[in-house]
Amino acid sequence: MNTDVPIKFIRREGKGRLLEIHGLPVLHLRGTPHEMGVQHGRLVPDGVKQSCQSYVYDHAIAANELEFEQLLELYGKAEPFIPDCYREEMAGLAEATGIELDLIHAFHVLPTLFHCSGCAAMNSATRDGKLYHYRSLDHSLEIGGAVKAQSNACITVWEQDDRIPVAGIGWIGAIGLVTGMNAVGMSMGEMGSHCEDESFEGRPMWFQMREMLSLCDNLEAGRRMIEEWPRDCGFNFILADGKVPDAMAIEVTHSMFEFFEPGDPAEAVEPHYPIKDVVRRTNHFVSPRLSETQRETYDPRIDKEDSAAHYARLSENIERVHGKLDADQMIWLCRNYSPEHSCLHQAVFCPADGDFWFANAVSPEESETPGAQNQPFLPFNLNSILDFVADEEGCG
Repeated sequence: MNTDVPIKFIRREGKGRLLEIHGLPVLHLRGTPHEMGVQHGRLVPDGVKQSCQSYVYDHAIAANELEFEQLLELYGKAEPFIPDCYREEMAGLAEATGIELDLIHAFHVLPTLFHCSGCAAMNSATRDGKLYHYRSLDHSLEIGGAVKAQSNACITVWEQDDRIPVAGIGWIGAIGLVTGMNAVGMSMGEMGSHCEDESFEGRPMWFQMREMLSLCDNLEAGRRMIEEWPRDCGFNFILADGKVPDAMAIEVTHSMFEFFEPGDPAEAVEPHYPIKDVVRRTNHFVSPRLSETQRETYDPRIDKEDSAAHYARLSENIERVHGKLDADQMIWLCRNYSPEHSCLHQAVFCPADGDFWFANAVSPEESETPGAQNQPFLPFNLNSILDFVADEEGCG
């Protein structure tokens, strides 16, 4: 698939740049954490304010009847575990926009409070042996009031001093990520997997994901970071390295974790089963040990029916195209979601090449099938974004 697409320069702020690709804002932020927060806020101040309004006031408070003080209490529990660099970046974001820092904090605790499927395939499973990784974010399409969250989507590229550049697929105003890739061939996506072994006294997932992609250039480094992570809630992750190629599924609770390799025989616990050179996950644990924190009986078909059905359907579709998987076929897997299913965004990565494809939901008022799986998958290339900014600066 062609990822050679035109990049439009919009404006600059310090070392940061606001670009546009396919009509979508692309933030490229560079420097110290505080500098990147200021760049973010000054380049797109209205978008930051809209994200805070949509997620905090319209979604958490109005739609889910939470109190603002509750959100701040949850943030207070997590704050000791959040690295200083992200707190500095949030402070810069608040400074540049005039938004109260408490509101920025409340916005950034929500991804842990509101908890999707993912698959990585490589070697014999793919058409050319390369690694391809897809991730679907199955969140509500009704987040927000008059302006929905999907209308505030953007690509953010962080080029923090002394760290690996990272591209996150998300929303204006967000400094963490749930879907992303770095400049050394790694990609990562999360899937919520609620359980009883959870605590807000840990590092929120989307800061941990950004931390991993910012610091890890191989799977072993990622494994060590999961082992050392002060974990919070139940999640499944897929972490992939296109250079090898290799990937792993990671299941975590507050106090436990397990790793699964592609085609891992440990996955052969009915109704689960391994597929050669593939890892995949939905919203339940495969590990018998971790599953005890989530459901009374191991078989997810009994009390995690939706996730179990999705796992079965995904597995069948992977087997249909095993050996032929590439970006097009990964997009086909994404499009095999029910047209009515709620998908806020979907992405496919070929991390070895820096390529990714992104589909974003539209407002339910605009379409009878607004989910991301029904929208165009637009091509991007992280290396082109990084190179474009360097070229633009050299000419300026």
